[in-house]
Amino acid sequence: MPAVLPSGFLPSVVACIASFMIGRRLGTKEKRTTQQMRLSSRRVSLIEISPEMLRPPNVEGGERADAAQFKRMEDVMVALAIETISNCGDEEAATVRSFEKHYHLKNPATDQLLRSFSTVSSDGTIGLSVDRYPSELSWIISRTHSKNVVVVEAEHSDELRKHLEVIEDWEKFDVFTVAELCEGRPLTVVAMKVFDNHDLLEKMQIPRRKMLGFLNAVETAYMKAGNPYHNSVHAADVVQSVSVFLFPWGVAADLTDSEVFACVLSAIIHDAAHPGWTNEFQVNTRHERAITYNDLSVNENHHLATAFKICQRRSCDIFENMSVPKYKEMRHLLVELVMGTDMVHHFENLEEFSDSLAESKSLSDWTPKARINALRVLLHTADVSNPGKPVVWAVKWCKLLEEELRLQGDVELQRGLPVTKLCDRALNPMPKSQLAFIKFIVSPTFTIVSEWCPKMRESLLPLLDLTLKHWEKEVETLDALEESKPLEVKTPAPHSTLQFTTEEEKNAPQNLVESPGTSPNTETA
Repeated sequence: MPAVLPSGFLPSVVACIASFMIGRRLGTKEKRTTQQMRLSSRRVSLIEISPEMLRPPNVEGGERADAAQFKRMEDVMVALAIETISNCGDEEAATVRSFEKHYHLKNPATDQLLRSFSTVSSDGTIGLSVDRYPSELSWIISRTHSKNVVVVEAEHSDELRKHLEVIEDWEKFDVFTVAELCEGRPLTVVAMKVFDNHDLLEKMQIPRRKMLGFLNAVETAYMKAGNPYHNSVHAADVVQSVSVFLFPWGVAADLTDSEVFACVLSAIIHDAAHPGWTNEFQVNTRHERAITYNDLSVNENHHLATAFKICQRRSCDIFENMSVPKYKEMRHLLVELVMGTDMVHHFENLEEFSDSLAESKSLSDWTPKARINALRVLLHTADVSNPGKPVVWAVKWCKLLEEELRLQGDVELQRGLPVTKLCDRALNPMPKSQLAFIKFIVSPTFTIVSEWCPKMRESLLPLLDLTLKHWEKEVETLDALEESKPLEVKTPAPHSTLQFTTEEEKNAPQNLVESPGTSPNTETA
């Protein structure tokens, strides 16, 4: 016979549970207040931290972080502190015991860790200074998924403010100096300056705190691979270039607020988490990303996925105030624009854009598809605009790209793969490749886009001509050096007078010795 509950039993149980939960909540709030006081009262220097205290956290793929990557010991400890707090529950966040449990640290290291944080707000969130952290530890900060970690802005130095005042001047803005002045976090600084100058966050109803969190996480993703070229400095440069096209050069007058914001945001995320490898390399090596994206625009798909995954964190959800239709529209724009940066779409997109311009110079007369393509071309133009900057910066960007390509060549060599010509350290293909890139890609693009944006002709095109002349001179110098070299006379290999004339003859003999200076990987013209 089933037991019968006494009358009033269930209401009593519910009341007890509710009372317990309310009391627990109040106790947690009081405990947080104590932790805030503890955090804010720490003033211990980080100088005494020793290498023995380091226990780097795990990174993706099960690998271990290399402490030698970090320039300053205190930054490693700050990163560990952030990682610890993000992994702790609400009741034990930022306590001495939680640090010791996760990283086996003993005082005074714990005190020094707690000193790392700049602010603790009234709701228990821990504020991290945007400009405080160099790129060497940024990838660790990206792994803080805690809803209790936010980012606060640091005060800009007078020198940094001075450089940011000319952010919309194509010829004067120096993104390399800005990167140095903000300790390797230029993307956040440049993007926020653009947003503030044109009230874009207010127009799109995006909370400032969420955008700061998003930018910090995206910038961290850029710095993870340590690329010489495809890093947050490049992203900041593209953001600045897009902002010049949009505002002082007048393109924004033809666009809606959503389209303007999509242009800037797509510039921010367009190379997020770039691995430093080309799409072709990842396809040829059957990389996991190539498998995931079915060999189609591997990097571009990865950049988009990275950005939208970051937005899933509550502290980085810049779309939280958008309606579902508005979010879908914005996501569609961002996907179209970033996918358009893949060079395989260059000629097709440029041709469609040119055809649309031939019909009408006003975007108001264009179809929605043609308008989106115009934005694709605008972002792509900014992405390849390095040769249109002052020559000293154009050459610097080229050198950085060259080094990144050579790093890929090193990997190809280590894996026994054919080394891509542009990636071969034994060669010097960059002057000729830059010359061809300018003549066949950049110059036609700038010329066509200048029909939509005439002010390009005043600054960008003259600078491009100077860069073109620079590389023409470099090529002439290299050709002269080649011509002055004495002709090499190849002698037959010892003990052999045979010459290989056919592939069959070449593969048949087993006792022949290779000629000096040749190798199986040597390319033939």
